[in-house]
Amino acid sequence: MINQIFKNKPLITPYWQSNFKHLLRFSILWMILFACTANVCNSFFIKWGFRDDSRYASLVGVIDGTAYQPYVYRSAVPRLADMAVQHLPAEKQEQLFHRIISSDKLKNHFFHDIPAEQWTPRVALDYHLMYGLTLLSFLITLIYLRKIFLHFSSNYSASILAVVLFSLMYPLTFKRGGYFYDFFELLGITVSTFYFLTNRKLLASVLLMLTAFNKETAFVAAFGFFFLHSKDYPMQKRVAYFALQFIACFLIRQWIIAPYTSNTDTALHFHLLDNAKFWLNPANYLKLSDFYTLGLFSPTLQHVLVFPWLVYWIRAGWQQMDDMLKRYTLGIFIPNLILFLNFTTKDEFRNFSLSMIALYIVLIHGFSSFRQWLDQK
Repeated sequence: MINQIFKNKPLITPYWQSNFKHLLRFSILWMILFACTANVCNSFFIKWGFRDDSRYASLVGVIDGTAYQPYVYRSAVPRLADMAVQHLPAEKQEQLFHRIISSDKLKNHFFHDIPAEQWTPRVALDYHLMYGLTLLSFLITLIYLRKIFLHFSSNYSASILAVVLFSLMYPLTFKRGGYFYDFFELLGITVSTFYFLTNRKLLASVLLMLTAFNKETAFVAAFGFFFLHSKDYPMQKRVAYFALQFIACFLIRQWIIAPYTSNTDTALHFHLLDNAKFWLNPANYLKLSDFYTLGLFSPTLQHVLVFPWLVYWIRAGWQQMDDMLKRYTLGIFIPNLILFLNFTTKDEFRNFSLSMIALYIVLIHGFSSFRQWLDQK
């Protein structure tokens, strides 16, 4: 009887097969997104934390306004987190604090440089909230990186691989330095770029302005967005969007730095000569770094084992891109390169954050060509 019932009938109908496939794809995607987020954030916080061992850029110093310039400018997210904590009743803060100190896993793992007497309810809650926001910001960044990939290609598995490769490379940009606000800047640039690509330009402009509250150099992205229009897009509207983005970001910059002009240090450190000596030294293209974990040394981004194939991949992507994307890439990369050479320290690649998504788009376009080149016998 059972054979007769199921005769010529599949045990699982096409409808359920389709839904089961969607479930599997969803589970694979989120497992990878969570694993990549955990790997990058763990690598970052183990090495840098919230700069608790420094006077010039510690999270507490940024929140209370005593950090050095320019780090004190990047206080928008920490101060919002601190405001949220202070809005909690004192009894609730104490209750949550007792839960925290019952194990103190986060402090013992990442923030052990904070003296015990400074680990107050307010500070502990600030740290836990900022830690959670940092994780969430990078997770959302990966989601939008995948969306950007799918904007140019419908290849599902390749979009996941692109996220994995980005997550493997991204920690190398923190080899010489790392700060919590880099994650929020990357999120803002990624999301605003996606919405500009999908022709939601006003929303993208608003998001770029919000990014300027996190870091005052966000106005540089406006130079790239000026070219991110189709050929027939009216010049008057291009200029209007550029003026809106640039002027708003510049005014926000002046606003957030104004209260801290008397803080210790200065916002600009000129390093052009030091950088020239570094990049002209052949030995710096052979060094290894144990950033991922102690005892395991891997090549840096400029290493002779990495840089050649990275250049080949970029070249392959450049050849596949249209003129609009090429102009956009140069428009944002050139001013970022000028800032990098003059005001960063040697191979501090985290300062390419403004043009990182433009380079990611170049790599997307070279993905197929680079893969075919790798597969050749």
